Amino acid sequence: MGPRVPMVDLAARHARLRLEVEAAVAELLASGRYIGGIPLEYLESRLASRHGRAFCVGAGSGTGALRLLLQACGIGPGDAVVVPALTFAATAEAVLQVGARPVVVDVLPDTQLTPREAAAVDAGACAVLLVHLFGLKAPDPQLPAGSDALLLDDAAQAIGRVLPGGSGRAAALSFYPTKVLGAAGMAAPC
Repeated sequence: MGPRVPMVDLAARHARLRLEVEAAVAELLASGRYIGGIPLEYLESRLASRHGRAFCVGAGSGTGALRLLLQACGIGPGDAVVVPALTFAATAEAVLQVGARPVVVDVLPDTQLTPREAAAVDAGACAVLLVHLFGLKAPDPQLPAGSDALLLDDAAQAIGRVLPGGSGRAAALSFYPTKVLGAAGMAAPC
């Protein structure tokens, strides 16, 4: 058996930032404020500004950020939300958590969206949750004429590539350590 290759070597990734990160953690520990506070307010403000959004709200996870995003847009019981088949389970899970129904559509190898999304929107979906993966922006879907379906962005795997100029009304980001821009577990709907 060959050498073991780790999925993600977080220690190596963060080695060059070690002193800066340790100083920030020490400051946080000294403050005793682990939820909210100035560091979170700073992050929310910077993300909103950087991505041309009115505001940004910190959440405990990417799933939580998606759930907040859907709730803020008024999506709930009885609503249908189009989600691509190529995504993490959290995308559809957030839809289920607000009582809505995920409408899973197949994906094309080169785009992550299919012409069947337009048919799903015609069938009464109130939103299309675009999932941007691997640091790449999914192409803007061609919604049927007269459709009032909301476009929302799941940018957990493409922060910095999707916004500003994201397709949707709002976006959910995630900083889980294995994301494109990893941290220690922060997530935010913007």
